[in-house]
Amino acid sequence: MEPGGGAPDPQLGVLPSARSRGLTWIAVVRDHGPVALVLRITVRYGRAGGGILAGGLAYSALFAVVPAIILMLGLSGALLSGAEARDQLVSLVGGVFPPLEPILLPALEALARDAATISIVGLATLAWGAGGFARSLEVALGLLMGEGSSRGFIARTVI
Repeated sequence: MEPGGGAPDPQLGVLPSARSRGLTWIAVVRDHGPVALVLRITVRYGRAGGGILAGGLAYSALFAVVPAIILMLGLSGALLSGAEARDQLVSLVGGVFPPLEPILLPALEALARDAATISIVGLATLAWGAGGFARSLEVALGLLMGEGSSRGFIARTVI
């Protein structure tokens, strides 16, 4: 465009036209098939507080994983009740991680001695932790699907 008010520059008409075509293309992609599905899921996830739900589920999962590790330690203590098996494990781990060798044998002996108690505690806390995770998952899925909890606290806890 000329400074004195001459004819308009023909390239200025390209920008609104390109913007309009771009918005039309975005609307077609957004409203079609898989993209529309992902957008609906993302909106529902955000409205239900999905980030907070995911954090709560991770916290509940921690209370299920730690008891599972305790149960596995108790069962491994029962499997390592023989002195020969313990010595083989100590020499194997000591060869790979030499600083652990002096503390590994006493730890394995204590583990073998208390294997039954550790296993029972691990199993009981695993049942409690897994039940808590299942309840949290039920509540989270109910919120994400837009349904309230149909069962009461006692029914969710027992079943």
